Amino acid sequence: MIRNEQRDRSPLILLGLSLLGLGIYVLIVLRFPIETYIRVPRSNIGSLTRRSPSIAFLMACAGITLYGSYVAAILLCWRSSASTTLRRMVWVYGLASGAVLILVWPITSTDIFDYIFRGRMASHYGANPYIVLPNMFKTDPLFAYLGWPNAPSAYGPLWELLSARMAAIGDTSIWTNVLLHKGLALATFLVCGLVIARLARDVGPQAELVGSALWLLSPLAIWEITAIGHNDGLLILSMLLAIWAVSEDRYGWATAALVVGGLLKFLPLILLPLVAIHGLRHYPSWPARLRLVATMAAISIGLIVLAYVPYWEGPLTLRNITLREKFLNAAPLSVVTYTLSQQWHIDSVRPIISRLGSALLATGIAWQMWHIWSERRDLRTAFFGLLTWYLIVASQWFQPWYVLWLLALLAVRPTRQAFAWVGVWAFSAQTSYLLQFFVLNWLGWRGNELRGQLLYLIVIFLPLLIAWSVTHRRTPSPAIEPSLAPS
Repeated sequence: MIRNEQRDRSPLILLGLSLLGLGIYVLIVLRFPIETYIRVPRSNIGSLTRRSPSIAFLMACAGITLYGSYVAAILLCWRSSASTTLRRMVWVYGLASGAVLILVWPITSTDIFDYIFRGRMASHYGANPYIVLPNMFKTDPLFAYLGWPNAPSAYGPLWELLSARMAAIGDTSIWTNVLLHKGLALATFLVCGLVIARLARDVGPQAELVGSALWLLSPLAIWEITAIGHNDGLLILSMLLAIWAVSEDRYGWATAALVVGGLLKFLPLILLPLVAIHGLRHYPSWPARLRLVATMAAISIGLIVLAYVPYWEGPLTLRNITLREKFLNAAPLSVVTYTLSQQWHIDSVRPIISRLGSALLATGIAWQMWHIWSERRDLRTAFFGLLTWYLIVASQWFQPWYVLWLLALLAVRPTRQAFAWVGVWAFSAQTSYLLQFFVLNWLGWRGNELRGQLLYLIVIFLPLLIAWSVTHRRTPSPAIEPSLAPS
């Protein structure tokens, strides 16, 4: 009887938690509306508030409240019956929060303006964003908003084509351009939610509810995708579609999903070997395996060639890939680079550590391939393991929204143990914004020096390691439904 009464109160409790989270987002929009700050290019939460300690405190309180209500909502969904009412409330909250945050100024990142300007370079000037640098167009009315004026595009050709089409519509209106990109981001956020729900439904109704809530209620996903407009929703969608395609024995479609994702943002391409080895393990005969390899190769080469045709100007077109070794931020390997640069010049250290990172990534890929082949590891688990390895061990560049890659994969097969440390990591990653925009300035430190990088490392990765250690030291508690356990 008591349990039935608790279940009856679940929609009311979830409604209260949802209104609390939505109310915080509304307050943030009222404090940082687009229409007010659209005339202040390259402004962020630090510059707009003059790095006020009181604003930093209020933002910290907002983050703690949002994550506290998020954890409470997830545990409520885990313990409650998977009712239609709860599922609808989860979706309404995701849609409402995303719609509200379309109106907030992107106070923690300028990436959306890089998307806009490079799209404008192609649509208005006919410039190749892989060859021509944005600083060639300093008189353009949108140049002042640009965050990376001296670097070529960091994204794939399909993303540049998409950005160019939106820039052609937006023209010189920063309002229109921002709304177009944020509208696309909100759409990808919701579509990812749909695919997560579909994949989790195969495990059971409870997994569908919890998985949907993990994604659609997440402060990290809602903020980074819909408020800031990051294009990682498309990257995540490609991974989810690949998992879905493999579950239906459609390896060609899985290949296409990852290659298209890689032509938007390069990361999904590192997952292709895992799909290949999964397919080779799946098919019993060598003729079938050879056909699979040929099909995957044809799809990959064909899509890559078609996408690069509008931009190809020789090997220089790919220089954005080689320039990645110069990007260092908030990752263990970046701390290694800055530490060694105290003895040697940083330009001589970067290529060495970059090659080390590539070797570590190759090791992680080989390790997951071995588990798929020898232990029949499912693709979602292999993706999750490889991306965790990449973010912690093999990458020199970390940003808070990268944790979304893991969150989406967790939502497909939710477990409490993984939620504990992924949730802590999401919170600590976003906490680093307080360092970036407030604390480092108060200390008189810079982010691109060793002590600043060490502080990032402590704030972002130490809570993760503690949470992971605690959760793996304990015997995993059984899920409400046996079907929630990972396959």
